Amino acid sequence: MTLSRIAAGALQTGQPLPWDLCDESGRLLLRSGFVVMHASQWTRLLDAGLYRRDAAPSAAAASEATTGQEDRPASRETCSVFERVATILQRLDALLVQPPATGFAPRVLALADAVQHCFELDADAAIATIQLIEVQRYSVRRLVHAAILCELLQRHEGASVPQRRNLLAAALTMNMANLDLQDQLNHQTTPPDAAQKAQLRDHPLAGVRMLEALGVQDTQWLLAVAQHHETIDGKGYPHGLEGSELSRHAQILSMVDRYGSMAIGRAYRAPVLPNVVLKKIFMDKQSVDPKLAALLVGAVGMYPPGSLVALASGELAIVVKRSPVASQPLVYCLQDAGGRRIDPPRRRLTSEPAFAVARLVAGSELALAPDATVLWDESFEMPGLPH
Repeated sequence: MTLSRIAAGALQTGQPLPWDLCDESGRLLLRSGFVVMHASQWTRLLDAGLYRRDAAPSAAAASEATTGQEDRPASRETCSVFERVATILQRLDALLVQPPATGFAPRVLALADAVQHCFELDADAAIATIQLIEVQRYSVRRLVHAAILCELLQRHEGASVPQRRNLLAAALTMNMANLDLQDQLNHQTTPPDAAQKAQLRDHPLAGVRMLEALGVQDTQWLLAVAQHHETIDGKGYPHGLEGSELSRHAQILSMVDRYGSMAIGRAYRAPVLPNVVLKKIFMDKQSVDPKLAALLVGAVGMYPPGSLVALASGELAIVVKRSPVASQPLVYCLQDAGGRRIDPPRRRLTSEPAFAVARLVAGSELALAPDATVLWDESFEMPGLPH
């Protein structure tokens, strides 16, 4: 067996590993097929020394190599919720960039089903992907984030599967007319200029025209996309609708889109902590229906999974699971009171006074990004995700 050191750029975030990877002593670190979700994880691994393990090829492997397929990932039977969401992001990106001439609506609905299935498997992990997955471009992540929040809110109020599915389809397509602009604004260090504002104002109706051209006929889906930037006070766009003129689905989309915009931030605008976002939305009685705002607060909770918190002990931890007591989530400590990394992370009971949650903290306070595969390590049978 020989070891070949992996160079920076040789592997991609969000893509299955084509080989087993190990350290310089040959100790296995990551198996083939594993998906790394965060770019900072690669940085940490590469800095420490990451190697591909090359075994002497068998006759069968040599034969396979002649077809140029020696680096094909091993077949796996399970994957995590994080891997599923990464696949949804990848499939949605491909679908929106190059929509098929036929069958567009069924493919979007199949992706909506896939989001719902993630909640069936591990709702807390699904929610945490909003904070922790950085694969695929910003514009597509925003759509999947909105779909996840829509599913969370609708489950919280007991909506039926078809109702939830319809809204998720709208969430996954609401910005399809301005994906490139969304990505541009994400890296732009100044607010939108006049031309960009005009394009932003037009994109809901442009999106409806695109959906109709692709065969979408569901009026509730189309209406939610057309109205997702309208507000009940009449100050939204493109038509300045108000009150009962707005569909309920459109109001939910508008609210979760606003949540995502503030929580993620952009180059010219720092991310806002979840509790501050919720407070801003809840206090906005003019443009947001107070009942929907209360629904969002109740569904997201004080400390949503994936959030970073400071404990009474001085340690920094990540919220892994919600609990019946909103102020006492299950957390794992990542950094001690002296700023040193805790590896492996330690479970803490926030019901104990010494480890009570003191406050939410920004990701910048953590020296290294958390490894979601350690914190949410449960895998499930490989799904039949839509292509």
